[in-house]
Amino acid sequence: MNLFTLLSVSAARHGARGAVYHGENLFLTYGALEDRALRLGAAIARRCAPADRVVILAANCPEYVEILFAIWAAGATAVPVNAKLHPLEVAAIVENCEPSLLFVSSGL
Repeated sequence: MNLFTLLSVSAARHGARGAVYHGENLFLTYGALEDRALRLGAAIARRCAPADRVVILAANCPEYVEILFAIWAAGATAVPVNAKLHPLEVAAIVENCEPSLLFVSSGL
């Protein structure tokens, strides 16, 4: 089962309900999250083969959820990397997993 299915089911049942918040502010509804993840997922799929690894090195932000579901929508494998790791640890993880694509927050 692809984890994107969880979002699809939630969007079908609760499309207008809040899915992602930033503090108390609504960032995305389930429907909007599904739509954005599908569009970003299509872009990822154009750059990656199915099951390719995609690294996420990002600060804690609402876009993280969108990127994660987009990777799953593309059929790729998400490799979340803790942004608080030492740069040498991050480099070792990235080198080891040989990702096809990286998502990195500015400043990291």
